[in-house]
Amino acid sequence: MVPALDAERPDVLHYAGHGSPDGHLLMEGPGGSTAPVRTGWLATALSAVGGVHCLVLTSCHLGRDLEDFRSCADFSIGATVPLRDRDGRAFSRIFYEALHRGRPVPDAFALGVAQVTMTAGDAQGLRIVRGHRGGGSQQ
Repeated sequence: MVPALDAERPDVLHYAGHGSPDGHLLMEGPGGSTAPVRTGWLATALSAVGGVHCLVLTSCHLGRDLEDFRSCADFSIGATVPLRDRDGRAFSRIFYEALHRGRPVPDAFALGVAQVTMTAGDAQGLRIVRGHRGGGSQQ
């Protein structure tokens, strides 16, 4: 994963998958096994490659660990409670459409939350954390 991050150096990194209550991203390992990755480990990798503008974790529980990313992401987005798949998809669709239209990350986040709410979803657990990387712009 680290070589891919270093080669691509994305502005936005989106993890859509499962998270555990103890702060692990549940990724797929060799042979299809579950490979738990601590949020702090991902933060270390992102810091090593220079960070990202926006990190999106549409997975359960990882919104509590967004503080881990303050030093390596201008903005981090996640859910503190289990996030239904349809709510994650609704949020992501509007969030990325808004970014494409030039909206700043906080505005795109608010629009994504509004979309989830308007479709009778549960957006209460979604949160955004502003990082303290140097030079973090609004867009």
